[in-house]
Amino acid sequence: MKKNAWFAYACAVGFTLIMGAVSAVGKISVAYKLPVLVVVIRYFLAVVGNFVMHHTGIVHVHYKGKGKRELLLLSGICYAGSYVFQLWGVMYVSSVVNGVMIATVPIWTEVIARIFLKEKTTLLQNGFLFLSAGSVMAMVLIGSSDSVRGIDIRGLLLLFIAFIMEAANGVIIRSLREEYSSAELSYSSTLISLGITTVILAVQLGTHTIDQSMIAAAFGDWKFVASVLFLGLGGTFIAALLKGYILQHMSALRATAWYNAATPVAVIFGVLFLKEPFYLYQIICTVLILAGVLGIQICKGYKQKEGDD
Repeated sequence: MKKNAWFAYACAVGFTLIMGAVSAVGKISVAYKLPVLVVVIRYFLAVVGNFVMHHTGIVHVHYKGKGKRELLLLSGICYAGSYVFQLWGVMYVSSVVNGVMIATVPIWTEVIARIFLKEKTTLLQNGFLFLSAGSVMAMVLIGSSDSVRGIDIRGLLLLFIAFIMEAANGVIIRSLREEYSSAELSYSSTLISLGITTVILAVQLGTHTIDQSMIAAAFGDWKFVASVLFLGLGGTFIAALLKGYILQHMSALRATAWYNAATPVAVIFGVLFLKEPFYLYQIICTVLILAGVLGIQICKGYKQKEGDD
């Protein structure tokens, strides 16, 4: 195996572990109920990382003469919204449930791409799509009707919004790939997201929704500080670099399989480190969700292979 192939697999493992840990660390970061502040810090650290990478010549960012600026803005809005709603949702549900819901992103991506990009899907792909979507709905219905092992419907709705926005961002990025590099997309998304969330934070401070004493208490807790540092540098900046390398050196099918592996990792982190419960119905629904997502990707990969012949 070539050296860059080994490195690509090492990056894939690192990316999977980071994204799995993000769910549990995100739960720790919202202990003080300041999700917007957490997002501001996360994007600030990511912007600083991108700025350093650009001005040291490691990556090059050029926007002059390129179009579709409105899509860059829309991408940033979706990027900011996805994480704000995700952290807001995690305030009401466990990181395990959040980890399970991450697996739904490819489902919403397929749906949005089919509607707006007119991408066609086969009957078998539709079957796998319904399997995953049905499993999500089953988990929601069972959880919301069980008073003992129930799931807070507020958290689930917020996570639905978060991951639909993340899927929409993925579709937007797909339409921008030919004109913008991964570094340019990462830089613009984090910078726009930082601007949006900073305005939201300023409004919260101005309306006394949060106050300086709450922020001071949060920064006095080393767990909060460590969690936001990890989310900013690891979960955003480093994860973006690893993801870019994976996409360059692996097929889309293999890369997607590693993304999906983040779901069981997130569940394991939540159960082992946060001591969160994980019930039998959640295990079954998670397996079915992942089976549907992988089935869609396998069908897509097989279709592309046939087209190449």
